[in-house]
Amino acid sequence: MATTIVLYNQLQYADINGSWSFVGTQVSFPPAPATYNGTVNFSTYPVGTYVYRYTKTTNSVTHTSDVTINWQGSSPARQNDTCATAFNIQNPLNKQFSIIVEDDNRDDCPSAKAPSIPNPSDYPVTWNQGVYTGDLWYEAKLPLREYTYTLQIEISSESYTDEFAATGFAAQLYTNTISTNCNDNVSATSVSSPSISKTLKLAYTVFTGTSPLIKLRIASLKAGFFQITFTTVC
Repeated sequence: MATTIVLYNQLQYADINGSWSFVGTQVSFPPAPATYNGTVNFSTYPVGTYVYRYTKTTNSVTHTSDVTINWQGSSPARQNDTCATAFNIQNPLNKQFSIIVEDDNRDDCPSAKAPSIPNPSDYPVTWNQGVYTGDLWYEAKLPLREYTYTLQIEISSESYTDEFAATGFAAQLYTNTISTNCNDNVSATSVSSPSISKTLKLAYTVFTGTSPLIKLRIASLKAGFFQITFTTVC
């Protein structure tokens, strides 16, 4: 399955009259878009960090903005999984980082619900938008700090064309300070978005001297591709 990204959607308040160029270090890379809102297809390229630059000149003054894509590769699409088989995020959460993940189970689980711990019976009652066809889990160990900070999480498919984008997100964040056993999870927050929404945001406060293991469950009404951005804020 090709992964197509609209780089322009990563910018804020950008003029549509600019142009794209590739400024990364790779010899082989997806060509820069020919139009301001053109797409970039990473499906046949290796794992790596690809950097593209958007340039706009106004009254002899040139403005540039760089977009960095951390491409994780065209690995086989993940199917619905469980808390116990959550995708482990290795990157330290000391600074903002993004990972591109694949939620592509349209051919395998068109209406299935993944077995869930600690909610084995059903989704939370607040997830009442419809039948969720995407259901994936992620886990990460949060850093220990000598002050209280906030972990902000944004789930977004806005960078992808409608054909590949997931929509209608719901997410639940669990924490665990006892063990790695899912039965010891404690629900911290749960939120869902409108059925056509391509974004969802949630936040969790990490208190001084704690380093919890978090489990993040993401469901979507329409399975597809999305990005997850974790940001730690003082």
